[in-house]
Amino acid sequence: MGLAAENKDTKTRILDEAEALLQEHGFSGFSYAHIAEKLGMKNAAVHYHFPAKADLGLAVIARFRERFQGYSEHLLGKYSDDPVRLLDGYIAVARSFLDKSQLGCPVAALEADFSALPAAMREETLRLSAQLRGYLTGVLRAGRERGVFRFDGPAEEKALMMAAALHGAMLMANAEDQQIFFTTAKQIKRDLGVAA
Repeated sequence: MGLAAENKDTKTRILDEAEALLQEHGFSGFSYAHIAEKLGMKNAAVHYHFPAKADLGLAVIARFRERFQGYSEHLLGKYSDDPVRLLDGYIAVARSFLDKSQLGCPVAALEADFSALPAAMREETLRLSAQLRGYLTGVLRAGRERGVFRFDGPAEEKALMMAAALHGAMLMANAEDQQIFFTTAKQIKRDLGVAA
């Protein structure tokens, strides 16, 4: 294996571990020493790929954004004429963080640490949140234009309310009972005039 391939593999492993630690402990809850120990390497190897922890944090957020971009493009390509399926796709993102051995939603982890994040990471966290809500806003707007969804007010405000409800339901479900999440998702669809 060449040096470039080895470096890429090491960089990917570091990102994978940082992502898991972020979701489990928050950005403030881990250090390069945690990553190095878990991967059986020296701290210097982590610093080689990510000189500052903010660089690592930005790379992790970029991966979340790229994944969601690919996922949303897939949904829009496959179900562009079915707003309910597009909505279900959005709900599935939040549902995917239920009961994952304490690996929670990355947006929740970043927002919980928001005031402690470096400025560049705060900006990227806001962009990630806006990206998620932007997709939902587009789905709501298209669904209302097609007569599939019914709701009052701007699509942006409805998307914000729905995102907050799902976000809160996801956190409550992980602490209490998963049924909380499914009940919330069902009520959201009912509020849009869609049979759950």
